[in-house]
Amino acid sequence: GSVTESLAPQALNDSMINETARDAARVQVASTLSVLVGLFQVGLGLIHFGFVVTYLSEPLVRGYTTAAAVQVFVSQLKYVFGLHLSSHSGPLSLIYTVLEVCWKLPQSKLIGATGISYGMGLKHRFEVDVVGNIPAGLVPPVAPNTQLFSKLVGSAFTIAVVGFAIAISLGKIFALRHGYRVDSNQELVALGLSNLIGGIFQCFPVSCSMSRSLVQESTGGNSQVAGAISSLFILLIIVKLGELFHDLPKAVLAAIIIVNLKGMLRQLSDMRSLWKANRADLLIWLVTFTATILLNLDLGLVV
Repeated sequence: GSVTESLAPQALNDSMINETARDAARVQVASTLSVLVGLFQVGLGLIHFGFVVTYLSEPLVRGYTTAAAVQVFVSQLKYVFGLHLSSHSGPLSLIYTVLEVCWKLPQSKLIGATGISYGMGLKHRFEVDVVGNIPAGLVPPVAPNTQLFSKLVGSAFTIAVVGFAIAISLGKIFALRHGYRVDSNQELVALGLSNLIGGIFQCFPVSCSMSRSLVQESTGGNSQVAGAISSLFILLIIVKLGELFHDLPKAVLAAIIIVNLKGMLRQLSDMRSLWKANRADLLIWLVTFTATILLNLDLGLVV
């Protein structure tokens, strides 16, 4: 998001801009970035860069994913309260977002669910933020813009590593819960191919989604079959059913995400158990959590 906004900004000097052209430019930046991220991840997987996860201790992984859950929670607040916030990135952006939410809380809107939204015209009458138009059908493949490579290479490498860190951290947590082993290099190559092929079809760079992974796991999905079924449903929605979600308030989606974060947020209780078991592990957990909260996922990982 911060990369696309820096290369295709919202507006210059508060002037009016062509939103269609701006959005097309952002899609091109995001999809080219996705191809670059994919190339990095496939390359790192082939040279067995995944060995670094050997040095990710359990307190570090749990501290990192707990902080990531807090980041996701805060990101959903603007949808819960129907607020339009400024775009914050970089160190302390989470703090700035929370402060802005508190400042704008009096502007929040009370809402119902999709049927009420459609029947009462909440979008037009009360400015309730809804999902909006979802174009039907798959887009044709498009070659990445190689002229952007030099501007995106640094960001692409950062996103490749952070995306892998989030995926492998969540993977290790689920592996512990369900008793299986994660192959870190296979994860890297799989993520890389997803981004490389997805970028050609105008997708943005992906990692595993903490919120959606937790939704799937909490409903009993713990194998590749669950992923395959989810993918088929998504394909059906993309091809045909997207229009049914036009009037779905974003607050409903945010509520589902927040409820399913509770498992990750419960990891805050690690502090109590680590205090009794191992103070050095507690220090690792606290430093990881605090750095990731204050400096965001990329710099937190560096720390």
